[in-house]
Amino acid sequence: MSISWDEDRGRWRWQFKATVAGERHRSSRMLPRGWSETQARRFDQQETARTYARLSSGKRPAAPLIDQAVTWYLKEKVPTMRDGTNSAANLAHMIGHWEGRGLDELGDVAREVIDANEKLKVPLAPATIRQRLATLRSAAAHALRYHGLGSRDWIAAIPMPAVANERHTYLDRGQVLKLARACPDLPTRAWIILTFVTGSRPGELLRAVPCGDHFLLPQAKNGERTVLPVLSRYLRYMRHWPMPHDYSWHSRRFREARKRVGLDHVWPHDLRHSTASMLAQAGVPLADVGNVLNHKTVQATKRYVHFYPERKLEALERAWQKRPRTRKEKRPGSEKTEANQVLLVGRAGLEPATNGLKVRC
Repeated sequence: MSISWDEDRGRWRWQFKATVAGERHRSSRMLPRGWSETQARRFDQQETARTYARLSSGKRPAAPLIDQAVTWYLKEKVPTMRDGTNSAANLAHMIGHWEGRGLDELGDVAREVIDANEKLKVPLAPATIRQRLATLRSAAAHALRYHGLGSRDWIAAIPMPAVANERHTYLDRGQVLKLARACPDLPTRAWIILTFVTGSRPGELLRAVPCGDHFLLPQAKNGERTVLPVLSRYLRYMRHWPMPHDYSWHSRRFREARKRVGLDHVWPHDLRHSTASMLAQAGVPLADVGNVLNHKTVQATKRYVHFYPERKLEALERAWQKRPRTRKEKRPGSEKTEANQVLLVGRAGLEPATNGLKVRC
Protein backbone atom coordinates (compact mmCIF):
# COMPACT_ATOMS: atom_id res chain seq x y z
CA MET A 1 0.00 0.00 0.00
CA SER A 2 2.85 2.41 0.81
CA ILE A 3 6.47 2.62 1.80
CA SER A 4 8.20 5.13 4.06
CA TRP A 5 11.78 5.81 5.10
CA ASP A 6 12.59 5.13 8.75
CA GLU A 7 15.18 7.71 9.79
CA ASP A 8 16.04 5.98 13.07
CA ARG A 9 16.89 2.63 11.45
CA GLY A 10 17.99 3.81 8.03
CA ARG A 11 15.66 1.35 6.29
CA TRP A 12 12.50 1.35 4.23
CA ARG A 13 9.25 0.25 5.91
CA TRP A 14 6.36 -1.36 4.02
CA GLN A 15 2.84 -0.87 5.38
CA PHE A 16 -0.52 -2.27 4.33
CA LYS A 17 -3.81 -0.74 5.47
CA ALA A 18 -7.10 -1.76 3.89
CA THR A 19 -10.66 -2.86 4.65
CA VAL A 20 -11.75 -6.04 2.89
CA ALA A 21 -15.26 -7.48 3.29
CA GLY A 22 -15.94 -5.09 6.16
CA GLU A 23 -12.86 -6.18 8.09
CA ARG A 24 -9.88 -3.93 8.65
CA HIS A 25 -6.41 -5.31 7.92
CA ARG A 26 -3.07 -3.76 8.78
CA SER A 27 0.45 -5.07 8.35
CA SER A 28 3.95 -3.64 8.56
CA ARG A 29 7.41 -4.91 7.71
CA MET A 30 10.95 -3.52 7.81
CA LEU A 31 12.67 -4.05 4.47
CA PRO A 32 16.29 -5.24 4.24
CA ARG A 33 19.01 -2.73 4.93
CA GLY A 34 20.61 -1.33 1.79
CA TRP A 35 17.53 -1.55 -0.41
CA SER A 36 17.04 1.38 -2.80
CA GLU A 37 13.76 3.20 -3.24
CA THR A 38 13.22 1.41 -6.54
CA GLN A 39 13.56 -1.99 -4.86
CA ALA A 40 11.24 -0.91 -2.06
CA ARG A 41 8.55 0.29 -4.49
CA ARG A 42 8.77 -2.94 -6.50
CA PHE A 43 8.31 -4.95 -3.31
CA ASP A 44 5.39 -2.70 -2.37
CA GLN A 45 3.56 -3.46 -5.62
CA GLN A 46 4.17 -7.20 -5.44
CA GLU A 47 3.42 -7.67 -1.74
CA THR A 48 0.31 -5.49 -1.85
CA ALA A 49 -1.06 -7.54 -4.78
CA ARG A 50 -0.31 -10.80 -2.95
CA THR A 51 -1.97 -9.51 0.22
CA TYR A 52 -5.14 -8.45 -1.59
CA ALA A 53 -5.30 -11.83 -3.38
CA ARG A 54 -4.90 -13.72 -0.13
CA LEU A 55 -7.57 -11.67 1.65
CA SER A 56 -10.00 -12.03 -1.27
CA SER A 57 -9.61 -15.82 -1.30
CA GLY A 58 -10.33 -15.99 2.43
CA LYS A 59 -7.15 -17.96 3.10
CA ARG A 60 -4.89 -16.63 5.81
CA PRO A 61 -1.33 -17.77 6.51
CA ALA A 62 -0.52 -18.97 9.96
CA ALA A 63 0.26 -16.04 12.27
CA PRO A 64 3.76 -15.85 13.77
CA LEU A 65 4.05 -17.29 17.26
CA ILE A 66 4.13 -15.30 20.47
CA ASP A 67 7.16 -17.44 21.38
CA GLN A 68 9.26 -15.62 18.77
CA ALA A 69 8.24 -12.19 20.04
CA VAL A 70 9.04 -13.18 23.64
CA THR A 71 12.43 -14.62 22.61
CA TRP A 72 13.46 -11.38 20.90
CA TYR A 73 12.19 -9.32 23.84
CA LEU A 74 14.14 -11.36 26.41
CA LYS A 75 17.29 -11.28 24.29
CA GLU A 76 17.27 -7.67 23.07
CA LYS A 77 15.20 -5.54 25.46
CA VAL A 78 15.19 -7.11 28.93
CA PRO A 79 19.00 -6.89 29.48
CA THR A 80 18.83 -3.10 29.01
CA MET A 81 16.01 -2.60 31.52
CA ARG A 82 16.46 -1.61 35.15
CA ASP A 83 13.63 -3.96 36.18
CA GLY A 84 14.34 -6.57 33.52
CA THR A 85 14.21 -9.41 36.05
CA ASN A 86 10.60 -8.54 36.90
CA SER A 87 9.67 -8.37 33.21
CA ALA A 88 11.13 -11.81 32.56
CA ALA A 89 9.26 -13.18 35.59
CA ASN A 90 5.99 -11.69 34.35
CA LEU A 91 6.32 -13.52 31.03
CA ALA A 92 7.31 -16.75 32.78
CA HIS A 93 4.15 -16.66 34.94
CA MET A 94 1.99 -16.67 31.78
CA ILE A 95 3.97 -19.19 29.70
CA GLY A 96 1.21 -21.78 30.02
CA HIS A 97 -1.17 -19.40 28.24
CA TRP A 98 0.96 -17.98 25.41
CA GLU A 99 3.32 -20.85 24.54
CA GLY A 100 2.62 -22.17 21.04
CA ARG A 101 -0.06 -19.53 20.36
CA GLY A 102 -0.10 -17.08 17.47
CA LEU A 103 0.27 -13.32 17.80
CA ASP A 104 -3.23 -12.96 16.39
CA GLU A 105 -4.47 -14.65 19.59
CA LEU A 106 -3.06 -12.04 21.96
CA GLY A 107 -6.54 -10.88 22.94
CA ASP A 108 -7.67 -14.44 23.72
CA VAL A 109 -4.50 -15.14 25.69
CA ALA A 110 -5.01 -12.02 27.80
CA ARG A 111 -8.63 -12.91 28.55
CA GLU A 112 -7.57 -16.42 29.58
CA VAL A 113 -5.03 -14.94 32.00
CA ILE A 114 -7.71 -12.71 33.53
CA ASP A 115 -10.26 -15.54 33.80
CA ALA A 116 -7.72 -17.94 35.32
CA ASN A 117 -6.87 -15.38 38.01
CA GLU A 118 -10.54 -14.88 38.92
CA LYS A 119 -10.90 -18.64 39.49
CA LEU A 120 -8.08 -18.72 42.03
CA LYS A 121 -9.02 -19.19 45.66
CA VAL A 122 -7.07 -16.04 46.47
CA PRO A 123 -6.92 -13.99 43.24
CA LEU A 124 -3.96 -11.75 42.54
CA ALA A 125 -4.47 -8.00 42.64
CA PRO A 126 -5.70 -6.41 39.39
CA ALA A 127 -2.52 -4.32 39.34
CA THR A 128 -0.42 -7.50 39.23
CA ILE A 129 -2.40 -8.95 36.29
CA ARG A 130 -2.25 -5.60 34.51
CA GLN A 131 1.53 -5.49 34.93
CA ARG A 132 1.93 -8.97 33.47
CA LEU A 133 -0.27 -8.22 30.47
CA ALA A 134 1.58 -4.94 29.95
CA THR A 135 4.83 -6.92 29.70
CA LEU A 136 3.27 -9.26 27.13
CA ARG A 137 2.06 -6.24 25.16
CA SER A 138 5.54 -4.72 25.28
CA ALA A 139 7.04 -7.93 23.89
CA ALA A 140 4.57 -7.91 20.98
CA ALA A 141 5.20 -4.21 20.34
CA HIS A 142 8.96 -4.82 20.32
CA ALA A 143 8.58 -7.57 17.71
CA LEU A 144 6.43 -5.31 15.52
CA ARG A 145 8.66 -2.26 15.82
CA TYR A 146 12.07 -3.85 15.33
CA HIS A 147 11.25 -6.98 13.31
CA GLY A 148 8.03 -6.13 11.49
CA LEU A 149 6.33 -9.12 13.12
CA GLY A 150 2.66 -8.90 14.02
CA SER A 151 -0.01 -6.22 13.79
CA ARG A 152 -1.10 -3.18 15.77
CA ASP A 153 -4.64 -4.53 15.75
CA TRP A 154 -3.49 -7.72 17.48
CA ILE A 155 -1.73 -5.70 20.16
CA ALA A 156 -4.71 -3.40 20.63
CA ALA A 157 -6.93 -6.45 21.26
CA ILE A 158 -5.24 -7.08 24.64
CA PRO A 159 -7.70 -6.07 27.41
CA MET A 160 -6.16 -4.35 30.42
CA PRO A 161 -7.88 -4.70 33.83
CA ALA A 162 -8.93 -1.45 35.45
CA VAL A 163 -6.81 -0.58 38.47
CA ALA A 164 -7.64 1.85 41.25
CA ASN A 165 -4.58 1.50 43.45
CA GLU A 166 -4.02 5.10 44.45
CA ARG A 167 -3.46 5.06 48.19
CA HIS A 168 -4.32 7.79 50.67
CA THR A 169 -2.61 6.59 53.83
CA TYR A 170 -0.57 9.22 55.67
CA LEU A 171 1.39 9.07 58.90
CA ASP A 172 2.64 11.90 61.08
CA ARG A 173 6.13 12.09 62.57
CA GLY A 174 5.04 10.48 65.86
CA GLN A 175 3.49 7.47 64.12
CA VAL A 176 6.58 6.90 62.00
CA LEU A 177 8.88 6.98 65.03
CA LYS A 178 6.53 4.62 66.88
CA LEU A 179 6.63 2.24 63.92
CA ALA A 180 10.43 2.40 63.72
CA ARG A 181 10.91 1.71 67.44
CA ALA A 182 8.68 -1.35 67.16
CA CYS A 183 11.22 -2.88 64.76
CA PRO A 184 14.05 -4.68 66.64
CA ASP A 185 16.20 -4.96 63.50
CA LEU A 186 18.35 -1.81 63.46
CA PRO A 187 19.03 -1.65 59.68
CA THR A 188 15.29 -1.93 58.98
CA ARG A 189 14.60 0.72 61.60
CA ALA A 190 17.07 3.06 59.89
CA TRP A 191 15.43 2.29 56.53
CA ILE A 192 11.99 3.25 57.87
CA ILE A 193 13.20 6.54 59.34
CA LEU A 194 15.30 7.64 56.38
CA THR A 195 12.59 6.72 53.85
CA PHE A 196 10.32 9.12 55.70
CA VAL A 197 12.97 11.81 56.18
CA THR A 198 14.17 11.84 52.56
CA GLY A 199 10.84 11.14 50.84
CA SER A 200 12.55 8.58 48.62
CA ARG A 201 11.12 5.40 47.18
CA PRO A 202 11.77 2.57 49.68
CA GLY A 203 13.32 0.23 47.12
CA GLU A 204 15.61 2.93 45.73
CA LEU A 205 16.86 3.95 49.18
CA LEU A 206 17.96 0.37 49.88
CA ARG A 207 20.37 0.42 46.93
CA ALA A 208 21.47 4.06 47.36
CA VAL A 209 25.13 4.83 48.07
CA PRO A 210 25.95 6.92 51.20
CA CYS A 211 28.16 9.95 50.45
CA GLY A 212 28.76 12.10 53.52
CA ASP A 213 25.55 13.98 54.29
CA HIS A 214 23.53 12.54 51.42
CA PHE A 215 22.74 9.42 49.43
CA LEU A 216 23.60 9.03 45.77
CA LEU A 217 21.25 7.06 43.55
CA PRO A 218 22.94 6.24 40.22
CA GLN A 219 19.62 5.65 38.46
CA ALA A 220 16.19 6.53 39.83
CA LYS A 221 12.82 5.43 38.47
CA ASN A 222 12.85 8.30 35.99
CA GLY A 223 16.26 7.19 34.72
CA GLU A 224 18.18 10.12 36.19
CA ARG A 225 21.06 10.29 38.67
CA THR A 226 19.63 11.54 41.98
CA VAL A 227 20.95 13.00 45.23
CA LEU A 228 18.97 12.36 48.44
CA PRO A 229 19.91 14.88 51.18
CA VAL A 230 19.67 13.78 54.82
CA LEU A 231 19.00 16.13 57.75
CA SER A 232 21.96 16.42 60.10
CA ARG A 233 20.17 14.92 63.12
CA TYR A 234 19.47 11.73 61.15
CA LEU A 235 22.94 11.19 59.66
CA ARG A 236 23.76 8.53 62.27
CA TYR A 237 21.33 6.13 60.59
CA MET A 238 23.42 6.10 57.41
CA ARG A 239 26.00 3.85 59.07
CA HIS A 240 23.80 0.83 58.26
CA TRP A 241 24.45 1.21 54.53
CA PRO A 242 25.00 -0.81 52.40
CA MET A 243 22.00 -2.78 53.59
CA PRO A 244 22.68 -6.43 54.49
CA HIS A 245 19.49 -7.80 52.89
CA ASP A 246 17.16 -7.21 49.94
CA TYR A 247 13.79 -5.45 49.83
CA SER A 248 11.76 -8.60 50.56
CA TRP A 249 13.65 -9.29 53.78
CA HIS A 250 13.32 -5.74 55.13
CA SER A 251 9.68 -5.62 54.04
CA ARG A 252 8.93 -8.65 56.19
CA ARG A 253 10.50 -6.92 59.20
CA PHE A 254 8.37 -3.88 58.37
CA ARG A 255 5.17 -5.93 58.39
CA GLU A 256 6.06 -7.45 61.75
CA ALA A 257 6.64 -3.99 63.24
CA ARG A 258 3.42 -2.47 61.88
CA LYS A 259 1.44 -5.33 63.42
CA ARG A 260 2.94 -4.59 66.85
CA VAL A 261 1.70 -0.98 66.78
CA GLY A 262 -1.68 -1.62 65.11
CA LEU A 263 -0.81 -0.14 61.71
CA ASP A 264 -1.54 -3.22 59.60
CA HIS A 265 -2.84 -1.07 56.73
CA VAL A 266 0.47 0.77 56.26
CA TRP A 267 3.00 -0.12 53.56
CA PRO A 268 6.60 1.12 53.09
CA HIS A 269 5.62 3.39 50.19
CA ASP A 270 3.12 5.17 52.45
CA LEU A 271 6.12 6.75 54.19
CA ARG A 272 6.88 8.61 50.96
CA HIS A 273 3.25 9.75 50.71
CA SER A 274 3.48 11.01 54.27
CA THR A 275 6.58 13.08 53.50
CA ALA A 276 4.78 14.78 50.62
CA SER A 277 1.78 15.43 52.85
CA MET A 278 3.90 17.05 55.58
CA LEU A 279 5.66 19.27 53.04
CA ALA A 280 2.31 20.43 51.69
CA GLN A 281 1.02 21.12 55.18
CA ALA A 282 4.11 23.22 55.86
CA GLY A 283 3.23 25.42 52.91
CA VAL A 284 6.06 24.22 50.68
CA PRO A 285 5.35 25.14 47.01
CA LEU A 286 4.21 22.28 44.81
CA ALA A 287 7.29 22.59 42.58
CA ASP A 288 9.59 22.12 45.59
CA VAL A 289 7.58 19.11 46.77
CA GLY A 290 8.08 17.56 43.34
CA ASN A 291 11.81 18.30 43.54
CA VAL A 292 12.09 16.45 46.87
CA LEU A 293 10.12 13.50 45.48
CA ASN A 294 12.18 13.57 42.28
CA HIS A 295 9.17 13.97 40.01
CA LYS A 296 9.42 15.24 36.45
CA THR A 297 5.89 16.63 36.19
CA VAL A 298 3.51 18.50 38.50
CA GLN A 299 0.78 15.96 37.74
CA ALA A 300 2.87 13.21 39.34
CA THR A 301 3.32 15.36 42.46
CA LYS A 302 -0.40 16.06 42.84
CA ARG A 303 -1.02 12.39 43.49
CA TYR A 304 0.99 12.58 46.70
CA VAL A 305 -0.14 15.96 47.99
CA HIS A 306 -2.82 15.69 50.65
CA PHE A 307 -4.59 18.60 52.27
CA TYR A 308 -6.14 17.84 55.61
CA PRO A 309 -9.67 19.15 56.38
CA GLU A 310 -8.17 21.79 58.67
CA ARG A 311 -6.33 23.41 55.76
CA LYS A 312 -9.46 23.35 53.64
CA LEU A 313 -11.43 24.98 56.45
CA GLU A 314 -8.82 27.72 56.76
CA ALA A 315 -9.06 28.39 53.03
CA LEU A 316 -12.85 28.61 53.20
CA GLU A 317 -12.72 30.93 56.20
CA ARG A 318 -10.34 33.27 54.40
CA ALA A 319 -12.58 33.32 51.35
CA TRP A 320 -15.80 33.95 53.29
CA GLN A 321 -14.37 36.34 55.86
CA LYS A 322 -16.52 39.47 56.17
CA ARG A 323 -14.79 42.63 55.07
CA PRO A 324 -15.68 46.07 56.50
CA ARG A 325 -17.91 48.06 54.20
CA THR A 326 -16.55 51.24 52.70
CA ARG A 327 -18.87 54.04 51.62
CA LYS A 328 -18.65 54.72 47.95
CA GLU A 329 -17.64 58.24 47.08
CA LYS A 330 -20.05 60.13 44.92
CA ARG A 331 -18.85 60.82 41.43
CA PRO A 332 -18.72 64.48 40.40
CA GLY A 333 -21.93 65.59 38.70
CA SER A 334 -23.94 62.66 40.06
CA GLU A 335 -26.10 64.86 42.29
CA LYS A 336 -29.71 65.01 41.19
CA THR A 337 -31.01 68.42 40.16
CA GLU A 338 -34.48 69.89 40.40
CA ALA A 339 -34.90 69.42 36.67
CA ASN A 340 -34.85 65.66 36.94
CA GLN A 341 -36.82 65.50 40.17
CA VAL A 342 -40.19 65.96 38.46
CA LEU A 343 -42.95 64.35 40.45
CA LEU A 344 -45.80 62.88 38.51
CA VAL A 345 -49.15 63.27 40.19
CA GLY A 346 -52.05 61.05 39.21
CA ARG A 347 -55.16 59.55 40.68
CA ALA A 348 -53.12 57.31 42.96
CA GLY A 349 -51.39 60.33 44.45
CA LEU A 350 -47.69 61.01 44.55
CA GLU A 351 -45.58 58.82 42.24
CA PRO A 352 -41.79 58.44 42.05
CA ALA A 353 -39.83 60.60 39.67
CA THR A 354 -39.54 59.14 36.18
CA ASN A 355 -36.57 60.31 34.14
CA GLY A 356 -36.06 60.07 30.44
CA LEU A 357 -39.64 60.79 29.39
CA LYS A 358 -39.97 63.26 26.57
CA VAL A 359 -43.61 64.09 27.45
CA ARG A 360 -44.64 64.73 31.02
CA CYS A 361 -48.27 65.19 32.11
